[in-house]
Formats: sequence, structure tokens, C-alpha cells
Amino acid sequence: MSYCYWKRGTTNYITFHVWDAGAGKTGLVNADFTKLVWKNGVNVAASTGITVTEVDAVNFPGRYVAEVSGASGFVSALGQYEFLVYWTSQGVLFGEYANVTVTSDGTGAGSWGGALFSATPGDGRVTDGVSAISGAPIYIYSSTGYLLYRLETDSSGLWSVGFPEDDTYSVFVQLGGHSVAESTVVVSGGVATGPGVDLEITAIATSTGYTLSELQAYTLRQWFDKSDAQAEEVSKEIVNAAVRYVATDRDWPWYNRTISVTFNPPYATGTLAITKGSTTVTLAGGTWPSWAAEGRLIIGGSSYPVAVRSSDTVLLLDHEWSADDVTAEPYTLVHFSVSLPPGGVYNIRDVLGGVSWPYPINPIDYGSWSRVADQFPTGGGPYNWTVWKNRMAVWPYYSGSQSRTWNLVVKARPAVLTTPTDEADWDPTLPDILYRAIDLHITHRGSCRAGTTRECAENYAEALRRAATNDRSPGGYDINRKTATASFTAVDLATRSIS
Repeated sequence: MSYCYWKRGTTNYITFHVWDAGAGKTGLVNADFTKLVWKNGVNVAASTGITVTEVDAVNFPGRYVAEVSGASGFVSALGQYEFLVYWTSQGVLFGEYANVTVTSDGTGAGSWGGALFSATPGDGRVTDGVSAISGAPIYIYSSTGYLLYRLETDSSGLWSVGFPEDDTYSVFVQLGGHSVAESTVVVSGGVATGPGVDLEITAIATSTGYTLSELQAYTLRQWFDKSDAQAEEVSKEIVNAAVRYVATDRDWPWYNRTISVTFNPPYATGTLAITKGSTTVTLAGGTWPSWAAEGRLIIGGSSYPVAVRSSDTVLLLDHEWSADDVTAEPYTLVHFSVSLPPGGVYNIRDVLGGVSWPYPINPIDYGSWSRVADQFPTGGGPYNWTVWKNRMAVWPYYSGSQSRTWNLVVKARPAVLTTPTDEADWDPTLPDILYRAIDLHITHRGSCRAGTTRECAENYAEALRRAATNDRSPGGYDINRKTATASFTAVDLATRSIS
């Protein structure tokens, strides 16, 4: 396996061996090989312009070279490519794999076609014309009409996302009870140019969503017209319980989100002082970076998780220091984990390539990660991840010199409804499921006009059955049962298990 940067437009070469029964295989020609190329992790690219020839059958039997033309091969276009070539008769498991990033200058500092766009006031922020809007859903489509991401604005009406390649992306903001805002983000030469203006959505007279007040009113009617103060409070609990229930009962695609996480390069400025039996680490000659609480200290070949960044010069370790006192001790602080949104994510579905580090990384279970967490192979990494203390933890730690960003595909939790105007995060075309869930949860607190618990459960199941076609991926696969091409890479944050 190899990782490298190539300059656009130049002819490049990948050398490899073909072994057969323990000896180098000779006499193969270009037609004997299968060549596969993927661009930016998803799109299958043409393998034209790639020619495989034998190097020297006499002196180097079994040695071949794949020549990739800078004019007609994949090197002619910027991007991140996965390249696989193998002797067709032998099969893919014996092939040569390379991960190649084609940049403008042939180095990691050059542009390769992907870019991170972060909205700012006046450029992509979502407002109602006066104030920023929090939690507004944003849908991003490629130029071919494919839905790439669904994300939400933060408390300042801002959002950010990494784009995989040069293209013109359509951006739609759609919030229940509001008009729709539409714009574009153009990615060219590794630079993302945003809308250039705020995205303004205005409230409309008729809401298309389900507000807490409307759902509470329905709950109280079904609960034999309860009207006292306690019933008002309990009805709010019933509504929120019903929303959570329907959200987790199927793998509804509109709860998918894409968030970005950034890993920073190691920090090793200054020296440390630590007293035996203490968790306090004092730094001299440096300033702890803002991400220090998500890091590990590597001291003398061993690693120690950080619990708290107390100040610019003080860290608290996760465990007491059991070795002898140290003063003026060299160290390396590595950024090996990032915090996930508290209470907002059920699980991580996949970790994609991101800006400046386009290679995807793979999930491993927590036990496997624990066994290798203290090993520090070189090479830039990481290429494995797991969940550790509600953080995404990686292995090996990132050892580059520039920050690297990954995109995470996550399954989000529905927001808790607290005020009367809060709208449930639910598809407005499927009201029956939500109302049947409320009926069922009313029976857990008392009697319901819709019937007994069993009858309400049957009504709810029937509503789900009628909506079965909504519980599918864009390719038409049943993603609740995870059949066909559905992903098996989700890591549950509670059990730390891979599904």
C-alpha cells in the first residue's frame, strides 16, 4: 500500500510485483490486468491512460510498472484517487493498491479539489432578515441532483461542511413554517466560494410542522380532555417520548447529519513538571493549546490521557502520576480524540475523507482500540477510530504538521420540545405515525380515546407499515434491516459496538 502526492498533468509510475506459487510471474501484458480507480472515495473514474508493462523478465521476474498518463489518465484532474491493479486471473486480493492525491503542485500543500466551507455573517448565515436562526435544516446537492448532506445551523445561524471535489453545489434551507432559501457554493481549485450573502427565510402564516402546543392539545383531547396543570406538564413528556419513539423505531433518513471534526498537529513546546501521586501537569516555556483536554501526553514512551485543561500552563491527567517526580521533562501532546455533540448524536454511521486529509478511516471496537492505543506507529495516520468517553478517538494519533478535517456521517437525535412554538423534527407528510405514537404513550399514563395499549400498539404498527417506503435509502434499499448495500460501519455510542 502506498500514499503519495502527484502533480497534475505529469506522467507517473507505480511499480509492483506479481507472484505465482512463490515465484515472480513473467510474460504478462497490459490486457492481463484489471485496473480500478475511485475518485474522492465515491465516484468510479475511468481507467484509460493506464498501461501496465513488464520491467525485466530476466533480472527482475514478476516486476511490473503501471504508467499513468498525465494527459489521459486520472493524473490529468485534481482529486484524491484510490488505484487498484491486479492480474485478472489471480484476483483482487493479490493486487497493488495505491492512494494518490493529485494536487496542483505535487505536494500536500497544493490544492486537490476538495474544500471546507464555513458560513460567516454575510456569507451563508441563515437569518429571518433580522436575527440568526438556530437549527435550520440545510440540504446540499451536487450538480447532478444528488443529495450529499443534511445539516443544521448552530446558535449563530452558521454551518460548515467539507466538499469532496470541484463542482457547483446547490444549497437549500427549509424550515417548517418558513419560506425556502436557495443559493450555491462553488468549489474550484480547492477553494469554496459561498453564497456571498445571508440566506434569509421568513415565517409564513401556515406552519408546515408540528408545534409542541398543537401536539399537547391533541394529547390532552385523547387523554379524555385532561386540563389540570399536572396534565399539561405530563402531556409535554408524552409528546417528547413519542417523538423519540418514532425517531428510533426506524432508520429514518432525515435524521442523517454530516458534521466535521478537526485534528490538530502534535504540540511539544516547553517542558513539564509532575509530582508523584498528583494529576497536575505544569508547563514551562509554552502554552497549552485549546484542544489539550482532548489530547494525550506522551512522556518517555508512555501515554497519559488528559482530563482537564485548567489554564494555559496546567493540565489535569485522567489518572494520578505513579512514576517519580519529573522536572523539565520533554513531552509530546497529541490530539487523539474529539468531543461529539452532547446528547445530539445516537451513533456515528461513517467517517469520510475530509479537507486536506481525503482518506477515509475505519471503525474498530473499543476493546481493539484499547489494546493498541499506547502504540505510536509513524506515517501520519490515523486510519482507525472508535468511541471513547463520548469522543471520537483515533489510532494512531495524527502526527502531521497541519490541521486535518474529517466529515462524520451521524444519526441525530430529535430535539427536545420545550416551548409552545418548538416544532417536532418529523416529516410533515407522515402525521399518522406521530399521532399513533402519542396515543400509545398516553396509554402508559392512563386511558386513551383511541383504545387500549394493545389496540394503540396495533394502530401504530399499521401506520408504520403504510409508511414503509419512506424508510429506505436513496438507492431503494431497506436501511432499517440494513440489507443490500447498506452500511455496516455504525458505532453505537452507548455500547461502543459496531453494527
